[in-house]
Amino acid sequence: MACSDGNCYYVACSNNADCGANQFTGGPSCQANNQVYQNYITYTCNNGGTANAFCSTSITQKYQTTCLASQTCRYGLCMETGNPGYTGTTPPPTTPPPAYGCYPYGCPFGQSCVNNVCQNTYTPPTYPQYPTYPTYPTYNAYASKGCFNNKVYWYDTYGTQTYLYKNCNNTGQTCSNNACVGPVYQPTQPTQPTQPTQPTQPATNNHAKTQCYQNDVYWYDSKGNLQDLFQSCNDNNQCTVDTCQDAQCVHTLQCDGVTCPNDSTDYATYCADSQNQNNGTAAVSQNKFVDFIKKWYAWIIIVAVLVALFVVIFRKLSEKV
Repeated sequence: MACSDGNCYYVACSNNADCGANQFTGGPSCQANNQVYQNYITYTCNNGGTANAFCSTSITQKYQTTCLASQTCRYGLCMETGNPGYTGTTPPPTTPPPAYGCYPYGCPFGQSCVNNVCQNTYTPPTYPQYPTYPTYPTYNAYASKGCFNNKVYWYDTYGTQTYLYKNCNNTGQTCSNNACVGPVYQPTQPTQPTQPTQPTQPATNNHAKTQCYQNDVYWYDSKGNLQDLFQSCNDNNQCTVDTCQDAQCVHTLQCDGVTCPNDSTDYATYCADSQNQNNGTAAVSQNKFVDFIKKWYAWIIIVAVLVALFVVIFRKLSEKV
């Protein structure tokens, strides 16, 4: 374990000895020229003493021995190749004589010929024990609490400050023994302002007024919302131009022979008057009674004057009598 700048970390190794002891490993083997070799393991500590330290191994073959002229290297062992007096001109016997128990094939792997008897002389190599790595505790961001700047903070498993637990300044207390101690300061609560009374919305009245819309007269409510139709300005007269002005229908008579044909019924009814023909245009009232008054107003005035004169003359005659 090593620490730097308040951070602690595990160090895998500091020197080569921490990784293991260099030694021979595995069984010997035969090489050229009747020589015996054996693997040799070497342990190395890389970046020793730092957080990036790690162990590595390398295996090479090392020379052990060379068999005698009368021996042959087999299975990594030097074995006798024959008995005294054997010239090699005839095949060796398949069964070795009692005096030469190891002849002619030698001993199996792991044994050596001692007094012409194959005996277990090979000792298996001892492999190095790798270092036992420490077990780290489970990380906990809320492992303990501590005071700092009159505040209680959480600290993790490694003693690093993590999160604020409580601010003792807000309660007028003092941070001691990882807690806020002392009487709690109770600030005066401000008086909440009175909420203003919302004004009562006036009720909506239907059919409050009439206005022009799309050249017709429509009802509108008290809030100005369009409602249903009040009056259609279409009078079904071909010789009039129907419009809506100031919430009233206006029918303008056009006796120009273009708005309505000269041979149409409406032209004969409304445009036959010579005055209309001369002027070309005239306003048409919204009902038949008004049209009648406009058409016969001269005669009506004459009749009214005659009636008035008759009444005056009749009264004067009555006074003389």
